[in-house]
Amino acid sequence: MRYADLSKRFDVSLLCLLPLAAVYMVSVFFLRAAPPNGADFLTPILWRLGGKVALLIFALVVAICALVLFLRLRKVGFRLSVVVCVAAEGLIYAGVMAVVLVFIIRYALPTSLTAAPAGVVAVSAGAGLWEELLFRALLFWGFYRLLSAQGSRDRNAAAFVCALLVSSALFSAAHFFCEPPTWSAFLYRLCAGALLCGLYALRGLAVCGFCHFSFDMMVLFGR
Repeated sequence: MRYADLSKRFDVSLLCLLPLAAVYMVSVFFLRAAPPNGADFLTPILWRLGGKVALLIFALVVAICALVLFLRLRKVGFRLSVVVCVAAEGLIYAGVMAVVLVFIIRYALPTSLTAAPAGVVAVSAGAGLWEELLFRALLFWGFYRLLSAQGSRDRNAAAFVCALLVSSALFSAAHFFCEPPTWSAFLYRLCAGALLCGLYALRGLAVCGFCHFSFDMMVLFGR
């Protein structure tokens, strides 16, 4: 199977995002470098139920499932080099996003977002993993598939635009739970969310996740 088709598969995407998941869990729950991502509804519950032991058990279960999935996907051409290629592709798209949004980034983000390097990595990994799962994979793509079911080409285009705008608006507004709301910040994240929706539709979850991770790293380290 070609790289372009293989890397877009959802099961392959989940495998490719495991490095982000590992970085996020270690930096947030073991190093305490940053609070859990707001879109993460799972690991904070496990932490409250059983602390580090619960998270380690969860990580072991995920690792076993990932190994089984890896062995199955090898039959269709998956190799660990695919993860490297997906990460590199996401980095390239992140650079394109930064160029597109450079004119509003400096006015949109509050200065309170400055953090230590470990905190920046933790925040970026959480965004690339959990926010893409929630806002792009579940809300955007799920909403689009629901609206476009058995529809005409025109209806499918309208469903795509509607799903893109709704999910991007929710993505942008969700950030105001942890920072003061401003129109510039809302517009900035609305545009970023729309670009990520388009990338998700074209290249799938993993590339989109690494793009979000790399973009946040660029923005936060560049402040």
